[in-house]
Amino acid sequence: MKNLLDLVVAVFIITTNVFLGPKNVVKDNSLERRSEISIRSIKNEPDLKRVIFIFHKEKVRNISKIVSSKNIKYAKILGKLKWETLPVSYGINSDMYFGEIQRAFDECNSQLSTNLFAQPDSIINNSFIRDGFNTILWQPLSSFFGANAIAVTQLVYNSRRMTILEFDIAFNSDLAWGAGADNTFDVYDVAMHELKQIIPLIDLRKKYIIPDSKMYGYAPEE
Repeated sequence: MKNLLDLVVAVFIITTNVFLGPKNVVKDNSLERRSEISIRSIKNEPDLKRVIFIFHKEKVRNISKIVSSKNIKYAKILGKLKWETLPVSYGINSDMYFGEIQRAFDECNSQLSTNLFAQPDSIINNSFIRDGFNTILWQPLSSFFGANAIAVTQLVYNSRRMTILEFDIAFNSDLAWGAGADNTFDVYDVAMHELKQIIPLIDLRKKYIIPDSKMYGYAPEE
């Protein structure tokens, strides 16, 4: 009887892993595979590297480029970067969506064990180039990053000191945006998605939690 019971349990475990396990894996990968990452050295500045996250409408075909702990280059800097001064200042160049962006950053602060981000400034700068300022902006991205690009986040860091020098988040102004409106990309949800890509890179020295519901319920599939 005991052997029969053990057999039944073993069959149940195998069946569960075969039929349920892959579904969970596919679901997780389908989320990860909409974000692409590249990490490159900056010309003539050997200590500096630039991380580019591209959030796509559709899955990234090249699996080696997805944002995942299985990505070796990405995994090497997970939890390793830091800002020398906290809280981190940033500016928003949109009056219309200023409140939605601030709400996303405030939500991150509320889930972290420290206030990582300061209160934002309203700015008129509309440049995604490296300029020493942390900027949240709207900019046409389709011609450079492709029509599927929803948002792009840039992070520049010193690879010797492992300190972040700058981060910028650009929302694709070629797309329709809104705050809870139908047939638009939701500003708050996409902002949370972009922050979710930055936060795991930071060495906060304390545990932090950002709910999955805030991270993954963000943008419409097209």
